[in-house]
Order: sequence, then C-alpha cells, then structure tokens
Amino acid sequence: MHLSWRALKTTQRPARWLAKLANPLETISNPNYSQLSQREHLVIRDKGNLISGACLVAFGIYVISVAAKLPYLADIGPGPGFFPLWLGIGLVLFAAYLMFGSVISSAAKAKSESHSWKGSGRALAGWCAMMVAIALLGSIGFSLSFVILTVFLVVALDRRPALLAVGVGIGLAAAFYLIFVVALDVSLPKAIWGF
Repeated sequence: MHLSWRALKTTQRPARWLAKLANPLETISNPNYSQLSQREHLVIRDKGNLISGACLVAFGIYVISVAAKLPYLADIGPGPGFFPLWLGIGLVLFAAYLMFGSVISSAAKAKSESHSWKGSGRALAGWCAMMVAIALLGSIGFSLSFVILTVFLVVALDRRPALLAVGVGIGLAAAFYLIFVVALDVSLPKAIWGF
C-alpha cells in the first residue's frame, strides 16, 4: 500500500497532538533552562525591569504624597493637586505591572545579558538627560532646555540626524508655547532673555 506525502503528514498530525496533550509541560519548556525546576522558571529573568519598576513606584509614591497636600478641587474645576495625584497613581500602577511582569514571566530570555544592559544604559541615559533638562529650566528657560533634551534623545538615543532633531525640538517647543502660553495663558519657566 502506497501512501502519499500528504496522507502520511495527516496521519502523523494526530499523533503529535496526542503527545502534546499527554505531556503539556514538555511543549512549553525551554531547552535553555531544562535543568531548572518549574518553580525556578518563574524566577526573575530581567532584573532591569524589576529595578526600574521599583524606582518608578518610589517616585510615584512621592508624587502622590506631594499631590495629596495640594487642593484636589478648586471653585471652577480640578485643583492643582488633581492631575499630579492621578499621574502618580498611574505611574505606580504601570510600574507595579512592570515589576509583576518581570517576576511572573516564564518566557525564555532571547537576548544576551550584555544586550539587556545596553538597553538599560540607554534608558538610564534618557532619565539622566531629563533630570539635567529639569535642572536647567530655571537658568536657560523651558524652550531652550526642551530643545536640548529633544536633540539629545533623538540624536544620541535614537541615532537620527542632528538637523532633524533640531527641527523636531524647535517645533515641539513652539507647540508647547502656543498651547500653554498663548492658548491656556499659563507661564512656562523663562530665562533672562525672555523665553
């Protein structure tokens, strides 16, 4: 009796499915961690996400504690504590989700440890650049510090051309000026030259 390739393939398919049903852990186990127990598969694989999440939770709790001291409602609508409070709550929730995902994740680590540290270094560089931009707000003003921050993020971290980065920075600074100063009549930090 001669079976065609297609018939042979279809006759083997139920056997593979039965084997998967008989031993479901074999189908989801990872050969890289085959010597680890099932409980050890649930151990943290990406410590960078766990550390970042813990730092963001701490920062979110600080934002919530400061915002709780401000009035939540004003006479005509939300008070000065409304948006910071909800931003802090959102930050804590998303950071907790990041930490939970890094602890519960049993997926295999596809990238090498050095590559994950490279990504963590880029994220740390972005955070440091933002802190420097915030520190420069009082001396050089919002517009110039925002343009410098945008240029750094686009050129150094995203590896795009400098001319594009300067254009994006100036365009975003102008948009912030039009939205906040012109439309909403909210003052942004200014330098000694007036912007």
